[in-house]
Amino acid sequence: MIFEAFISIILLGLTPSYTNALKIAQGSIQLNKDEQYPFGFTDIDIELTQKHKVVGLEFDLTDDEGGDLSKQPIQVIAAFASGDLETYFYPVNKYDSHYVLKLLGSNIPQPFKLQDSIDIKIITGDEDSSLNSIESVGKLYPTKELKQSIKYEKPVRFGIKEEIRHIFRSAPTTINPFFSTIFVAIIGALFFGLLFVWFSTGAINLNNLTKLPIGHTVYFFTSIALLEATFFSYYLETSIFDTMLRTGCIGVFAIFVGSRVLRGMYDLRKSNLR
Repeated sequence: MIFEAFISIILLGLTPSYTNALKIAQGSIQLNKDEQYPFGFTDIDIELTQKHKVVGLEFDLTDDEGGDLSKQPIQVIAAFASGDLETYFYPVNKYDSHYVLKLLGSNIPQPFKLQDSIDIKIITGDEDSSLNSIESVGKLYPTKELKQSIKYEKPVRFGIKEEIRHIFRSAPTTINPFFSTIFVAIIGALFFGLLFVWFSTGAINLNNLTKLPIGHTVYFFTSIALLEATFFSYYLETSIFDTMLRTGCIGVFAIFVGSRVLRGMYDLRKSNLR
């Protein structure tokens, strides 16, 4: 039924001339309960302010001679329009041909209240072309104070969006060098203290170094020194990724020469030379 009514309205707009046997009479625009602005066949201009909490329409539909209609239109619409904006409301048929529309001010979309004027039209549609009608019944003019009170943000519609730019995080920072230096100093002191204890108790016998291939011994201690230097560098300034790469490269070399040195020391132990 609604679809047929809108089809009739569209045909009405495309038809250059038609016989209009329907009129809008004894109508008025109401603001709140105490303001009423009658309309008949001419437009009326009304100022819309913040104090207006209710906007209403009340009107009768008659035939050409002002009599009652034998049939009511399928669709009766109150259209509010301003520029490219349009919205529709549906008056209620209270009795016979008398229609009433009551709107809270909040029911009128916010963008309309930001416009200079709002056109109000009564549209009727029916399969019977004699009941088709479009009548402009008045205009609302939002005041400057009303516009300033509206807080409205235009919704984001589908369309071209701004390019998404991803900002990668900077390289992770290390701890404050002051604390790193203290930590390294403590570790270094413990290491050298351990060496001192080993030498003092005879746990380390430097005389055995000459019994192993000199190259293996030098390479082994060099790899240990490089690993220690890598860890110290990490605590001072180097990132974790660079530390892992350096440790991996040095570690392969240290395992190779370390296995040779340990095998040589095992041979010395078997020969009671250790």
